[in-house]
Amino acid sequence: MTEMEYSFYTTIIAEYTALKNEQTQRIVLRDTCLYISVSANTAIAAVYTQQQQSINILLFIPLASTLLFWIYATNELKVTHIRKYIQSHIIPCFSELDEKYKANLLGWEYLRRKQTFGRLVSKLCRLLVVWSSFSGASIVALYTTAPAAPEMMSGQHWPWLVGALFASLPYIFGLWLIDL
Repeated sequence: MTEMEYSFYTTIIAEYTALKNEQTQRIVLRDTCLYISVSANTAIAAVYTQQQQSINILLFIPLASTLLFWIYATNELKVTHIRKYIQSHIIPCFSELDEKYKANLLGWEYLRRKQTFGRLVSKLCRLLVVWSSFSGASIVALYTTAPAAPEMMSGQHWPWLVGALFASLPYIFGLWLIDL
């Protein structure tokens, strides 16, 4: 291996390491959003239980859940983009190395590329967890605060309608998280 080739591979490995570090940080932030969502929803429900002044305070649950969902989804998308970049730009740089050496050097990436069905099942399970975590409490809050149908038509229940909109966003936009 020439000095130029060695320098090239060293640079690629440095880029790979930096990308994996960023991916790890984004995964930690993404997963933390789930815990924060549960905590925020519990705190809002606790405030309502303590004060019981206005049931509409529960309509903050869809807002908080949706905002945290956007942080979750943005980081999930970036994690996927990093994975795709590694597969399309980093791994091909090692094309002239033999397969055994590449498998040892980037073993995790080779293992992940072979698990297409497992990745699909994992993504679908994670999507169900995301939907139930971010929208489950929102749906319960909406059900609890739902006005009667005739009252809904009076136009005085715009906070409930806004809450319903926020509760539906993770379901609608969560589908892009299936991206493999």
